[in-house]
Amino acid sequence: MRVKILWEWRIFFKKLQPNAVQLSESCIALLSKSPLETRTDYYYNLTRAKFGLKERGTSAKNKVRLELKVLHQQKEWGAQLWSKPIKSDYLELPTEHIGLPPTQIIEILTSYSSSSIKKDIINEITTIFKENTPKRMKIEKARLQTELKSVEIEQTEISINSQQFFTICIESSHAQNISKFIRNHIQYNSAEVFPGSYPEFIITMGSS
Repeated sequence: MRVKILWEWRIFFKKLQPNAVQLSESCIALLSKSPLETRTDYYYNLTRAKFGLKERGTSAKNKVRLELKVLHQQKEWGAQLWSKPIKSDYLELPTEHIGLPPTQIIEILTSYSSSSIKKDIINEITTIFKENTPKRMKIEKARLQTELKSVEIEQTEISINSQQFFTICIESSHAQNISKFIRNHIQYNSAEVFPGSYPEFIITMGSS
């Protein structure tokens, strides 16, 4: 199975600071025409910014898909190159609030170690679970996503730890496309945003 690798640039900002980020009128118009996706994801705080592990929610509250993201490269200006080598089949939760048993997570991760992902990565993550099950963090999402030429644009309102944020993400197969898009369509106050990936954001929120 060939794993898709994409560049991603993402920022977070508090809902109470809506003027922290300004999108272009054309970008806002495109997003306003997009269908709204609502779902609840559960992220595991692996305390490693290079990995992202989550139970991706579905319309059925007791069904999730385990997904793993792996960081490969990062630009000085913030773009990051990620792959998603693990997207499991849909799994049934014991209950929504408990999540998948750690033994099942380890079993799923291990089953991929000889195919789409290096074994040392799997070993590092499974060791984290064996030593101490990572904190499972709930994020409720209301997500808009659209495309403009060679980039995908995402604007999501999220709720975590009883706090509300927005996140803006730009994805493309080429980092220069993202850089050009940011210059033409996004203005932001660097003092009011958190630049980084979901794994970095989860680590920060997990320690707050």
